[in-house]
Amino acid sequence: MKMSAARGAWVAILGGGLSVLAACGQWSPDYFSVPAGYVCRVLGPNGFSGDFQEAGQINLGGQGVGGIQNRVVCLQTTTVQVEEQMLQDDPRDHQDHRILTRVGNRVAIDTYVRMIVPNDRAIWTSILAQVTPAQDSNYPRASYINVPDIYAIYGHQEVRGFMRDLGPHYDSDLDMNNDRQAIANKLTQQLSERLRQLHAPLELQGVTISNIAPDPTVQNARNAALTTASVNQVATALTENYVKLEGIRAQERMVNVLAQSHTPVTVIFGVTPGIAVPAGQGAAPQR
Repeated sequence: MKMSAARGAWVAILGGGLSVLAACGQWSPDYFSVPAGYVCRVLGPNGFSGDFQEAGQINLGGQGVGGIQNRVVCLQTTTVQVEEQMLQDDPRDHQDHRILTRVGNRVAIDTYVRMIVPNDRAIWTSILAQVTPAQDSNYPRASYINVPDIYAIYGHQEVRGFMRDLGPHYDSDLDMNNDRQAIANKLTQQLSERLRQLHAPLELQGVTISNIAPDPTVQNARNAALTTASVNQVATALTENYVKLEGIRAQERMVNVLAQSHTPVTVIFGVTPGIAVPAGQGAAPQR
């Protein structure tokens, strides 16, 4: 009985010592400052603990037995704009992603999608369960989930599909440029409804059209046509002015010749537009 009691005492002491060793790492503070525009939550060995912290500092503690450490996961809660580009040579895959119009013209279009994570702690918790955070390269105990990460899952391919559907409703980029606001409103409505159907943890604030551009060959042809038209207009103006100038010079030469003849001559103006005609020798002066 005495040996059993002694053994029990040693087990209790050893267990208490292990508990102390396991907890001693927590006695060494390691403070993490919550970045502006984020809410953060501590992730321990058994899952998330505590509530979201929107400002201030979080004590993550030190390292426990076996290298166990608490971590912090932060969620971006500010408004973010994501650019969607339908380009001729997309740098991600070097494919032609321009949309096709009704008549088969290729048009490049850029849009900005503006959104925010709803201010709802239940939604924040669901995001932590659905989206894998990216580790901070400068502080390995912190990870982040940004709004574009959530958008990439729920909205990226959806809005690009809606942008492609615009093409068959227009003949050219000029038609699309003349209908920019209607296109932006349509994309906003379509994407908002789709996010609602997907139960996406995002609140869409709007879609804005940034740029609509034709195929370079089409634009070059337009520029050439404009240049030709401009040259023709200048040539026409120069020709008309040249004819008028030569008419004036011809009249001056005629008057000089008649003046040197020492014979009275009447010159009639207005017989033909812009031309003066001599009436003949000895004619009475016109009054």
